[in-house]
Amino acid sequence: QRVILQPQDSRWFVTVHASSLRLWSLPQIKQEISMGTTLHPTAPQLQRCCCSVPLPAPAHDVAFSIDGTCLLALTKGSLMVWKRQESERPGLQLIQQLAIQSDEDFPEHPEMLRFVGTKDVQALVLASASGCDLRVYSFSPRSPSPVGPLMQLLRLAPAGSSAIARLEVDKTEHRTLAASFTNRNCFILLPLVQGWSTSSRIAFPFAQRFGACAPCSHHALMTALSLKKTIKDLFLYRATRAVDQDGKWNIVVHQLPENMVRPQEAKLKVEVKPP
Repeated sequence: QRVILQPQDSRWFVTVHASSLRLWSLPQIKQEISMGTTLHPTAPQLQRCCCSVPLPAPAHDVAFSIDGTCLLALTKGSLMVWKRQESERPGLQLIQQLAIQSDEDFPEHPEMLRFVGTKDVQALVLASASGCDLRVYSFSPRSPSPVGPLMQLLRLAPAGSSAIARLEVDKTEHRTLAASFTNRNCFILLPLVQGWSTSSRIAFPFAQRFGACAPCSHHALMTALSLKKTIKDLFLYRATRAVDQDGKWNIVVHQLPENMVRPQEAKLKVEVKPP
């Protein structure tokens, strides 16, 4: 099981099960407990606290959209989108289901999903199990069919490579995707193009590769106020294992160097040649 928190409203959370998802209402749970109810798995009162939806197969990954109105589940060959119902009791409505096919260029089925962008217009990133093959779709949470067309294909390592990457998104600004490798001494930052919208032709105009002292298994990134520059800057936190210190873990904090192109400078230059 996994627990997925709603990013904009802490009263809601989702539990991931082998063949279903359950959306829970924390106020409803508290109300039942205050009435002396014991919420065991077969309790009839459970229906007032959660909404269950079936899955066609075990979920590889589950995530809320940035604005928290849509819930997505990625299974083998399928992507499902539910809209959260605006009511006191939990409710989910299936509004879109897509078949995700493999092909010669990307033979692996996607097993990870991430969101980059703003609350209104987002980029949906589906990644292979290795984290190196990325498919980028436009995503409009207010649309009846939120998942839009395929916008971009990205490969972070050559085909057949043993590289394994973990993908995370800037937790505060949601505008930068980071790939840290578990078996390579490097990480890659991909900033979302400035002015990203449903009419944009590309999501990530460039990638920047940085060397690191050691591979990492976990990482997180956020935009925060820099004490040195008195402006907001991007920070990356990487967990690395220190081989010479009894296998202990170190947390390494990276602040972007001065010569790096900032996420807000990720512009796509289009040259139009005269006829």
